[in-house]
Amino acid sequence: MRTDAHRKSLGAFYTPELMAGALIDWAVREADDTVLDPSFGGLAFLTQARRRLEELGAPSPASQLYGADVDPAAVEAAAGLAAAGARLVRRDFLQLAPGGRVLQRASAVVGNPPYVRYQSVGASRERGRAVAARQGLRLSRLASSWAPLLIHAADFVADGGRLAQVLPAELIHSQYADRILDHICDRFRRVSVVMFDEHVFPGAQEEVVLLCAEDRGGGRATGVEVRSFTNLEGLELSQTSSARPHPASRHKLLSGLVSPRAIELYDDLVASDGTRLLGDVASVDIGAVTGANSFFVRSARAVRDVPAEFVREAVSKAAHIPGARLSRQDLRDMDSKGLPTRMLVLKGQSDPLLSSSVRRMIEEGEQSGIDTRYKCRIRDPWWVLPARQVAQPPALFLTYMAAGYPRLVANDAGALSTNSVHGVRLLNGTDPHGVAASFYSSLTMLSAELVGRSYGGGVLKLEPTEAERLVLARPASRHRALLDQVDSLVRAREYDRALALVDQSVLVEDLGVAPDDVALLRSAADRLRQRRLARSSHRAQGSAYLSQHAV
Repeated sequence: MRTDAHRKSLGAFYTPELMAGALIDWAVREADDTVLDPSFGGLAFLTQARRRLEELGAPSPASQLYGADVDPAAVEAAAGLAAAGARLVRRDFLQLAPGGRVLQRASAVVGNPPYVRYQSVGASRERGRAVAARQGLRLSRLASSWAPLLIHAADFVADGGRLAQVLPAELIHSQYADRILDHICDRFRRVSVVMFDEHVFPGAQEEVVLLCAEDRGGGRATGVEVRSFTNLEGLELSQTSSARPHPASRHKLLSGLVSPRAIELYDDLVASDGTRLLGDVASVDIGAVTGANSFFVRSARAVRDVPAEFVREAVSKAAHIPGARLSRQDLRDMDSKGLPTRMLVLKGQSDPLLSSSVRRMIEEGEQSGIDTRYKCRIRDPWWVLPARQVAQPPALFLTYMAAGYPRLVANDAGALSTNSVHGVRLLNGTDPHGVAASFYSSLTMLSAELVGRSYGGGVLKLEPTEAERLVLARPASRHRALLDQVDSLVRAREYDRALALVDQSVLVEDLGVAPDDVALLRSAADRLRQRRLARSSHRAQGSAYLSQHAV
């Protein structure tokens, strides 16, 4: 019997019946169709395929079913279906050749591949790389096991046949997935991706999407159709769709969920002289990677006996920053609440040169095993943070994870930060107040949804390289006058009013964007933000994560 731990190790999460039935009804169209599930697991797809073939009048439906799975428990559970004529084998699908003695090409290849990270699957990693390489694809070391299985599954589709797979949201977020989608478009005449507004996959932390590709060998797909459903209750995958193709572009497939006019307007603004990428005016880096925030970041009271030369003011969570600027008064308010606002920035002196209070802290840290933690033990000495991460405070902070709106914050307090908050260092004397104020526009909010990543918990993540692709209005000296009002509105969580203020001043008055077009940008950003937030509200684990880590 599969335990939860065993199932997780295999990346196996069984597909809901409504989802499996909808994919099978789309993929299996004729009584003589054959169906292959490359990792049949709990038999969700093969059971539905047998039902579908019976409805179509197939005389011996089970004999038209094929499948592979590495798990002996899955093969044992499928004994009844095998006895009825299904060809099911206990083999690693990546080791099987299409059209070989074990498995033939099928009219419909339908399944839900494992989502295990490459690092967790041992020898399968090399098999996956080899499979991808034979198709001319070099997989990233960050790729998950679903990637080579999808590539290989496409090769098992007979000419004119169909591919339907349940995949993680990496398909629409990760850069390596773009090449895989391109590969699928090369081999099928029509390709679509189905997304859900709500969390629909019990037991898995991943957000899932559906990939449907048809007419293998019938020509290259001109683009990827993007379709959206609220949840599984309304899932209906007809053989025809009114969804528009999403042409190859620099945008993620998520852009297919919003008005084409909004994306066209967005692209026009990006190409104009009135905008800049954040990376054009600043560099974005992670904050200090301490490896043990509880040791390195403490309350003012906890470090009152530590010499001032070893203590720097700092923030350890974006949630501790209330507005669009961090002032010294904000730090004093945090101090009054006992929040950690002081970072130990120790130097590599020998023990005699350190104060007794610092030596005592180091000894206590070693007694509790902090020096053995990974990020600590690779430093010598372990209690000295990397100099480049604590040398100078950044001009601005940028939220790494946001539940609602991302925030850019002017660092008027001159504080450092941990790696839960990005540091933004401006180039060429750019005014931080002007950049911070103009950040709160509908253009930048839409940009954040398009370049950032969102998974099952609804958190919007911005890695430094992604953050540098955020689109801003070209910095102007007059923008700094907006910051006081923006800061007050952000502190009150009145983001709509903050956006309206900045949109009018920056987009309408400075860039000449028509108010109706500004409304289109705002609507598109709202659509993508509400979509990711809806998933967290339907998933308790995601909501708990948001409350602890994002703002």
